[in-house]
Amino acid sequence: MALYSVGYNFDWQLVRALPSLNRAFGGRHRLSEVYGANAAFGQASARPQSNIPRLDWQEFEDHVSELTR
Repeated sequence: MALYSVGYNFDWQLVRALPSLNRAFGGRHRLSEVYGANAAFGQASARPQSNIPRLDWQEFEDHVSELTR
């Protein structure tokens, strides 16, 4: 089984689409992690800072909670 990582842009539509990706893989592959940057936390990223979302802690926790579920 191949495991995949997906870059995450903190878009709720992407959160809703992720479970369907795992179903579409039919057990042959699995989306195992998402990663992303939050400008509010001062993380380094290869993307320009103007393209990185700026979320407060509560928004960030909401996204992580939903992704974990």
